[in-house]
Amino acid sequence: MRKFFYIIFLLHLISNLFSQPSNIRTYTTLDGLPSLTLYSCTQDENGNIWIATESGLIVYNGNSWNKLDSVKGENLNYLFSLVQKDEQRTIWAVPGFNPTNKVFYKKDNIWESTNLENANYKNSTIIDITIFDDQPHFLSMTRNRSVAFGNKEWMDDLTIDGLTDIKVYDGKFINKQIFLATNRGLIIYNPETKIYNTGLIDKTEKVIAISKPVNTDEIYLLGLNWIGQFIDNKIIVLKENFEIPFFEQHSNYAFITVTPFKDFYFGTIFGSFRWNQLVDHFEKLDNSIGFSSSGATSCFVDYESNVWITSLRGLTKVKHSPFINFYESDGLSENEITAIESFPNGPIILAHNGSFSAFDKNRVLRLSLPSQKEHRGFHRILYLAYDPKLDVVWFNSQLLGIGYITRQLKVRWQNNIQSDGSFSFLSLFIDNRSNIYYSTDKYLYRIDKGNPTPLKSISSLNVRRIFRYDDENLILATKKGLYLFNENTTEVDSFKTGTLLADEVYSFYKMTNNKWLVGTYNGLYIFDGEKIRKYDDLKIDKPVFFIGQENEFIWFGLMGGALRWNPSTGQKFLFTPTEGLAGVETNRDAFLYKDGKVFIGTANGLSVFHSQLYSEELYQSKPKLNFYGLFNLKGIPYKIESEIHIPYSNPEVLIKYNSPSFIDETLVEYTIALINLSKESREIHRTKSNSYLLRNLDPGAYSIEISAANAKGVSSDTLSLSTIVIQTPFFKNIWFYLLVIIFLISISYSAYEYLARNRYFKLLEIEVKKRTQELRNSERSIRDLTQRIFTAQEEEREKIARELHDNLSQELALVKFEFDKLSNEVSVDSNSKFTLLSNKLDGILISLKNMAFLLHPNSIKQMGLVNAVQALCNDVSNHSNIKVEFFSNINEPLRMNEEYQTNIYRFVQEGLTNIRKHSKAESSIVIFILKDDFLNIRIEDDGIGFNYNEEKTSGKLNGMGLASMEERIRFLGGELNIKSYAGEGCKLNAKIPSSILHNNDSLASSNQESVS
Repeated sequence: MRKFFYIIFLLHLISNLFSQPSNIRTYTTLDGLPSLTLYSCTQDENGNIWIATESGLIVYNGNSWNKLDSVKGENLNYLFSLVQKDEQRTIWAVPGFNPTNKVFYKKDNIWESTNLENANYKNSTIIDITIFDDQPHFLSMTRNRSVAFGNKEWMDDLTIDGLTDIKVYDGKFINKQIFLATNRGLIIYNPETKIYNTGLIDKTEKVIAISKPVNTDEIYLLGLNWIGQFIDNKIIVLKENFEIPFFEQHSNYAFITVTPFKDFYFGTIFGSFRWNQLVDHFEKLDNSIGFSSSGATSCFVDYESNVWITSLRGLTKVKHSPFINFYESDGLSENEITAIESFPNGPIILAHNGSFSAFDKNRVLRLSLPSQKEHRGFHRILYLAYDPKLDVVWFNSQLLGIGYITRQLKVRWQNNIQSDGSFSFLSLFIDNRSNIYYSTDKYLYRIDKGNPTPLKSISSLNVRRIFRYDDENLILATKKGLYLFNENTTEVDSFKTGTLLADEVYSFYKMTNNKWLVGTYNGLYIFDGEKIRKYDDLKIDKPVFFIGQENEFIWFGLMGGALRWNPSTGQKFLFTPTEGLAGVETNRDAFLYKDGKVFIGTANGLSVFHSQLYSEELYQSKPKLNFYGLFNLKGIPYKIESEIHIPYSNPEVLIKYNSPSFIDETLVEYTIALINLSKESREIHRTKSNSYLLRNLDPGAYSIEISAANAKGVSSDTLSLSTIVIQTPFFKNIWFYLLVIIFLISISYSAYEYLARNRYFKLLEIEVKKRTQELRNSERSIRDLTQRIFTAQEEEREKIARELHDNLSQELALVKFEFDKLSNEVSVDSNSKFTLLSNKLDGILISLKNMAFLLHPNSIKQMGLVNAVQALCNDVSNHSNIKVEFFSNINEPLRMNEEYQTNIYRFVQEGLTNIRKHSKAESSIVIFILKDDFLNIRIEDDGIGFNYNEEKTSGKLNGMGLASMEERIRFLGGELNIKSYAGEGCKLNAKIPSSILHNNDSLASSNQESVS
C-alpha cells in the first residue's frame, strides 16, 4: 500500500513539471521548420500554411515543410515581411524593404510576380494589399513611419495637411477605405474622394494595430492599454486596464486578431496576450505556457479556428478550446484536482492530494490542512460534499479522517472521526435530509449528532461512492459490484455483471426513468433495479470515473478525456487534451456545474468548460481534402479522364492526396473506399499515410472514394475519382471464347479422323518402329565400324611407329655412328660436307622420333591424358612459331579407357596440326574445363580464320581434318561447335558428357551390350 502511494506521489510531482496546455504546440527546426525568424503567415485555398521568414517563403501542408526557392527562375532567398490573402483569395508575398522591386502572388496554384515600377517602393515596406478596379493596390510604410498608397505604376504619399507629427504604426484596406493606426489615434482616408477623416484624432490614445476578421464587417483596434471596436464612426472600448510593451523607436510589429469565438490575440514583439470577450478571460502568452516567445510578429486564424502566431523565435499554433484551464502557475495549490464542490452563492472548493484551492470573487486562494496532520505525508482528499444545514463543505482525507471547510474558507477536522493509520476513509455523502454518510475499508458509517454510527461491516468491498437510492436504501459503488443497503434492516443486495472488470464500479447517475447509469472500469452500464447490463444507447468501453449533468447534457469523466452527451438528440463529443482539456485522466468527484460553467478536475489541472465557446458548426468544421493524382508504380501519373484504363498485367494504382488539418496533423486518418462496379462490392481501407497503393486488382471497373477525418473525428467531403478500368486479359474476351470453340470443333473433327484412321496409324507405327530399330542397329554398326577403323588406325600407327623407332631409327643411328667414325678418320674442317651430312642425319633421327611419337604417343599411358595434352602443347610451342598455352581445371586422374583418351588426344592433335598448317597464327590456347557434368574442350587461335559456314554450305572444305575431329567427338557422345570468320581466327568448342571420364569400358563394347 505504501508503494502505491509513493507511485501516486511521484506521478503527482511529474504532472507538476509538465502542466503546459496541450492545445498549444510550438514548431522549431527540430520539427522541420527551416527558419525561426518569422514575420507573418496565411492559408491558401488548399489549406496549406504559407509563412514569410527572413530566409524566404515556407509552406507547410501538415506533413512536410518546403521552401519556395524561385518564381520563374528568380531566386527567392531573401527576407519576406508579409504574406497575406486578398478578397479574391490570391496569396501575396512581399519582400521586406523590397530589394527586387517585385511582389509575388499565387493564383490558381501558380506563383507569378509583378514589377513595382515606382522606385519609391524600394524605400518602404508593403503592409497591406487590396484589389481596386481589378488592379492590386498597395499600402506601404517607410522607415520614418509615413505611408503611401498606389498600384504598381504610381505611389502617392498620404500626408495630412496641418499634421506633420503623425506617425503610422499600422494600416488596413477596409471597405474601400484606408484605416491608419497612428500616434494620434485613428485616421481614415478615402482614396476615391482623397478626403481624410480625422474626427477621431486625439479622442483616444495611440492606436497601434487594426484588424478586420474575415467574413465580418467588424473592425477592431488595439491601443497601448485598451481594445476597441469601431462602430458607426465611433470607438467602443471593449477591454482596458492592461499594458502592452511598445517602443516607438523599434519595429514592434503590433497586431490584433479576433477568432470566431471572440478570442482576441494581440501584442508586439515584446509581449503578446489573449483575451476572450465572452468569458472575460485575460492571460499573457509566453514560454511558461508553451509559446515559442513572449512576443510575436503576427497572428492568423485558419479555417479550423486554429491560431498561428509567428515570432522571431519560431511558430506557435493554438488550437481553439472551449475550456479555460488553471494550473499551479495560476495559483492552485496543486495541479491534480481530486474533488470539486461549491458553496451556494459562494466560493468553489477544489480538493487536491494534500491541500485545497478556492475560487472566491475572481481570486484563487490556497488552503492547507491543519498543520498537526501534515506529518502524515500523502493524504489524498477523495470527496467533497456541501452540508446545507451547517453551511460547510465536508471532506474526507484518505489516510487522516473527516473534516469540513467553512464559508470563510477555514479548514477544520472532525476530531472524533480520525484515523490511527490502520484504516482508510474511502467515500463521503450527504443526502437531501443532511444525513452524512462515509465509508472506510472496514465499515459503513452515518454521523448522528456529530458522532459516527457504524451501519454495516463492508470489509474488502472498497466503497467508492454512496448515494440515496430511495427512502430506505443507499446505493453503493464498490470494487465488487453495485450494492443496495437497507438502513432499516441492514440487509445488503448485490448486483454484478459477471465480468470482473465491469464489477469495478466508480460512479452512477440517476436518470428520470428511475434507471441508473453505472460507470465501471469496463465502460458504461445501466441498472434497472434488478440487473446491470451494457448500455446500448451510448457505447463507452473505457473506465468511467464520474457522471454529471449540465442542463440537457450529461458528462462522463473518462480515462482519456471527458464526454459530453445529449440523450435527447444523441449529440456527443469527446474532449481530450487535443481539444484543450487540462489532463488526460479525470477524477471520481471532480465535476461541478455552476453558473453556466462546467468544472472538470483532472490529474494535470482544472478545466472550466464555457458553452459559449463551443459551437458545433465552427468547432467541428470539415477538413479540406486535396487530390494530387493517380500514378503507376514508376511514379508516372495517369491522365485524369472519365475512365482510366490500366493494363491487366500491372493492376496497381498509387493514389496521392493530402488533408491539411492542423488540429493535430499526426491524427489525420484517410478512408479509401474501393467500389467494384461490376460486382457491386465495397472494400474499405484506412491509413494515416498521404498515399495509398491499391494492388492486384481483378479485371473490371472500379470507383474510388477518398475522405479524411481530422483529430476530432470530423470527416471531410467525400471525393469521388475517375472510374478505373482494369483491362480484361485476352483469354477472358468473347473473341477468345469463339476461338476456343472453333479450336474444340477442330479437335473433335481431328479426333474423328484419328479414330477413322486409327488402324492405319497402328500399322504405320509398327512399320516405323521396325524401320527405326533397323536404323538404330545400322547406327550402332556404323559406330562399331568407326571405332574399329579408329582402333585399326591406332594399331597401324603403333606398328609403323614401332617400325620407325625400332628398325629404321636404329639403322640410321648405326649409319650415323659409322659416318661420324669415318669423318674422324678423314681430316676435314668443320664446314665440310661430312659435317653437313652428319647434322642432316641428326635431323632425320629427330624427325623419325617425332613422327613415331605423333603416330603413337606413349605419354598418354605414362602421363595421363591431361598431362599428355599439355606436353603436346609445349612440344608445338617449342617446334613452331606459335605459342600454345594450356589451361585445365581437372585435378584428378581420369580413369577412361584408352580408346576414349586416344580419341580426345587425337582431336587436340588434329586441331593443333590444322593451326600449324593453315592459320598463320601467333598464339593459340587449349582449355579443358570440367563443369556441369560436361567436359568442355576449347581450341582457339588468333590466325587468319576462314568463313566456316559459307565453305561448309558450298562444299569448299577440303581434307579430312575437321570431319575427322567431328567424328571423334560424335563418337564420344559429344557435340562440336566451330566458329570461324575471315580475319577473326578459329574457335573449336567440344562438349563431351563427363560420364565417359570414369568409364573403363569401351564405347563399342557398351553399345554391343545395349544391343544384346
